[in-house]
Amino acid sequence: MHNKRIDSRSHETLLVKHAYRKVRNNKRIIRVGKEDVEMIMNKNTNNVYLRCLPQNFTEKDLNELCSPFGQLTCTRVRENGVAFVRFRQPENAQQAIRELNGKLITGSQRPLLAKLANSF
Repeated sequence: MHNKRIDSRSHETLLVKHAYRKVRNNKRIIRVGKEDVEMIMNKNTNNVYLRCLPQNFTEKDLNELCSPFGQLTCTRVRENGVAFVRFRQPENAQQAIRELNGKLITGSQRPLLAKLANSF
């Protein structure tokens, strides 16, 4: 994992070291586990953007809507009918997109738009 790019659009690379904290060249080095590295590498393939949600849609509603597709690691609901969901596995994000895109949510006048998020 050492020196692997975080994503294809970034010039940042991972620095993998033994467990310790140290500051070198004004950069903090912190050990990360395998799951953390996988999450960083998958950051653009497991984040789902949802639009056209009801105005009163809550974090709890979002969890109930998306958790059947797989384990969620992070959710965020915005006031403008937009939400972001991060799944543990990219295939769960793809399944959620396939099944939620175009679905009419109670309280919304337009069908749900579900797609991969650019960032989270």
